[in-house]
Amino acid sequence: MGNSKFTMNSLNIIVIIFSAILFFFTIAMVNMSSPFAQNEFFPIEGTELAVKHSNLEPDGLYKGPESTATLVLEGTFGNDWGTAVENGKIYLNEYAMTTVGLIVPEAVRVDMETYEKEVLLKNAMIRGKCASGELVVVEGFIMPTNFPKTNSLFKLYCMSDPLMRPGSDSRNILFIDPATGETVLTLEDQLYLEKSFEMKFIDKTLDEIREEAAA
Repeated sequence: MGNSKFTMNSLNIIVIIFSAILFFFTIAMVNMSSPFAQNEFFPIEGTELAVKHSNLEPDGLYKGPESTATLVLEGTFGNDWGTAVENGKIYLNEYAMTTVGLIVPEAVRVDMETYEKEVLLKNAMIRGKCASGELVVVEGFIMPTNFPKTNSLFKLYCMSDPLMRPGSDSRNILFIDPATGETVLTLEDQLYLEKSFEMKFIDKTLDEIREEAAA
């Protein structure tokens, strides 16, 4: 029985390593074969900054007009949902790649003077602001691009963070005051990827959300 267990464990490790190698090879081949230049520029309203996605220059935050903009902070940042500006800080999502090729989101805050970045929450996604202005953040956010139902590497990654809950739709929803960065309310909710999420949280004030949660 001991030899059988050892053999199965060894086989699992070989499969995982081979999957990782195949994943990196596939990504590399796609990037090499793409004949198109990507150069997208998304200004952040109310600032001189913009999020830039490019395969010609580094991704990141850029300052100035598109034609002459200069890089101030490198990183793959989101340009939708959660970008918010408050008291000289920018809150936004950043997407990082793990050593095994998984894409994971982080909720970050950037100082607009020093461009220093602070990671507020790992494996979390800013979904936007509720009607009263608080940031709505989903903890343990699972990126669909990781193919969570079939990707064995992703299942292993989830073991490192109990908030990921790969077998459950339930997640912690945090409401963060952007003026202070403090969490002012935490709820647990399901179906965080459904359209009803916006009606339930984004379109309502914090007081309304509190009242409904207490009912």
